Amino acid sequence: MNVGRGRFTRAVCLVWVSLVAATVQATETLMFGYSYHGPPFHIGSDQVLEAGIVKDVSLAIADALSAKADFVNVPVKRVDQIMDSGKVDVLCMYHPHWVKRPDTYVWGPAIFHYREMYVATKDNELEAFDQLKGKVIGTNLGYEYGARTMQMFNSGQANRLEMVETSRLYELLGLRRINALIDSEVSFYYLRKLGLIDRQLMLSELEDAAYDLSCAINRKARLPAAKIVQAMSDLKAQGVFENIYSRYR
Repeated sequence: MNVGRGRFTRAVCLVWVSLVAATVQATETLMFGYSYHGPPFHIGSDQVLEAGIVKDVSLAIADALSAKADFVNVPVKRVDQIMDSGKVDVLCMYHPHWVKRPDTYVWGPAIFHYREMYVATKDNELEAFDQLKGKVIGTNLGYEYGARTMQMFNSGQANRLEMVETSRLYELLGLRRINALIDSEVSFYYLRKLGLIDRQLMLSELEDAAYDLSCAINRKARLPAAKIVQAMSDLKAQGVFENIYSRYR
């Protein structure tokens, strides 16, 4: 037997197996959903996600799972339908309150603590919900807000103007075409830092809601939900999510 040739053949086989494994690993794809509202959670154009908190978090999770990340724009009102169809594996920066059937999904660990506040003009400081009666409030399309806010909308005490992108709401508020809008603290400060909102607008003391954001995982995901949750937990323990969040503060 030619020992040299046998070793060479085994070496070639090992290289081939490694290449096949790498190819399989590289083509493992997780579909991440997002509901585009604008910076800093969603940065892009024509509602195509190019950067932002949601994309950074999703890429970190995919990388931890040695998978490729692909992204699907999911309209807020069709989240449950699209998740049920299996088109989306993971929906990050979400909360059970925002979906119709939260028990349908596996929820990962808390990623960030999130506060939504009323934004108004400096000459119209808001401190109590009674001040909103008869006012027009800018909100994101199809979005479910805090219980007190939704009660005011549903009872007709306050009027709701819905837009897909938060930046448009800020434009309308700056033009005094609406009386207030609801946005997260991180979004307000990020947009103000970039000079994208009117300096006469202020974050009021009136809070709509505060809660933790996490990721909803489809039970029919392309990878086991338990494995995805573990990857998220590891990333959180390593401070990866906090580092991502800090870049947008």
